[in-house]
Amino acid sequence: MKQALNQKGGGLDQLIEQTQLYQALLEVAQSQLPAKLAAHLLGVSFEGRTLVLQLDDALWKSKMRFYENEILALFQHHFPHLQLNQVKLTVIPLREERRPRKVQMAPPPKEAAAEMFRLSEQVQSEGLKQVLQRLGQRGFKD
Repeated sequence: MKQALNQKGGGLDQLIEQTQLYQALLEVAQSQLPAKLAAHLLGVSFEGRTLVLQLDDALWKSKMRFYENEILALFQHHFPHLQLNQVKLTVIPLREERRPRKVQMAPPPKEAAAEMFRLSEQVQSEGLKQVLQRLGQRGFKD
């Protein structure tokens, strides 16, 4: 790794240059967007003649569709040698997907709650006994 970074014409210097280039491209694209939407544009790259815009959320991807032609025209004007002819929007999620909320279960019917109490008296396992008693108590709360 160290050897690769120290190579002339290919190491760390080239990586820094590429990073600066992609940052500049990102800033060009962000300059054409409303501030709220620009904050969700993470990166700009190219795949052949396709301009690739990377966003952090699918919601913002759908809003970006209204601006993709404007951004493509901007890149076609400033970088005609790339001969860009289409836009591809991709999502790179930055945060975990939201977990569903816990659903409050309905209390058991009173007969079932009473049966849970009776079962808890016969069970050897202390943990299972406590669980059955708690479930049984839920049936008598009103």
